[in-house]
Amino acid sequence: MGFRELAEAESISASFSSITVYEARGIALAEGTTEVSQGRVAGVDYRLAVGSSVNSACTALVADVFVDNEEEWKKETKSQGPFILVQIGPTREHKCDTGRIKREDDGSVTTYDCFPNVRIELSQFESRALPPIVSGLTCVLNEENRYVELRKLERASVGRTASGVVVNDIRMQLHAELYTAYNLQGPQLAGKLEAAREVTTSLNAKAARFFALGLGEKDQLKRFLYFFLALEVETHAVYGRIDHASELCKLLSDKGSHGQAATKLLQTQVDNLKNLYDRFVWCATCVWSKLNDTDISQFKLLKGARDDIAHGSTSEPPVGFARQAELLARKVLWSANT
Repeated sequence: MGFRELAEAESISASFSSITVYEARGIALAEGTTEVSQGRVAGVDYRLAVGSSVNSACTALVADVFVDNEEEWKKETKSQGPFILVQIGPTREHKCDTGRIKREDDGSVTTYDCFPNVRIELSQFESRALPPIVSGLTCVLNEENRYVELRKLERASVGRTASGVVVNDIRMQLHAELYTAYNLQGPQLAGKLEAAREVTTSLNAKAARFFALGLGEKDQLKRFLYFFLALEVETHAVYGRIDHASELCKLLSDKGSHGQAATKLLQTQVDNLKNLYDRFVWCATCVWSKLNDTDISQFKLLKGARDDIAHGSTSEPPVGFARQAELLARKVLWSANT
């Protein structure tokens, strides 16, 4: 393999970033398209690149290719692109003086079990930043009757020493599904990336985490429950932010002598809503302007299915309910943050 133990007086120091690769299934880009965006969410700096080529996108992020042979890699991963690469970090500088090292012909360094603390630090960064980033991108890229799915393909960690030497630590995950795509031109893509950057910072962290967990899950029961949890968390959060008295005044058209008394009576009821469905309806009335009666009816069906699972009446959601929960959660998250 070419690895050797670090010598007694030998050490290597580097700061690391992680790069997570997603395939954006449902959009199509012109060949050669690459767009880069950056931001900060949950106290973590990130950059992302969207491109028709995984190597072009990676080069835009770290001035290096992701794989030596992209065509072979696409066959192995059964992917066609376009690709979204999310760079998290860099970390603080880490020093390694024990472990195994191999110096590559291109001048880079590959280490084996040299930086255990890097994985911990990057994992903490990713757990805070990736859920809102992925959720925000999913919300923005989806359009009415156009379904876009971000499927995680691989993750790699890339480090650099103070002298610019590249330090590699690579992991891989694979998955594939059939999908259709719609064309997205360069200016449209740039606009969506800007919108995603803005919505990412305003997403409820817990709701975004459950939504992202649902996106990464294969099991239909788990997908359904994660997406419903995203709906539930977002509903309670939005309900807690509503100025109920102000919203009631907007809704009540009766300005007669009993208008104030009626407002107070109704406010008492609204302030004490406990049922999730009732809160959902109130949030849709006051905040989620993009939702309609069909969405409210859909939520009632989803809640009934969740309750049946919780009470042991059934062990699986009805066919298609995981997808419906995903679409409604995306619509709610997007409506609440735009």
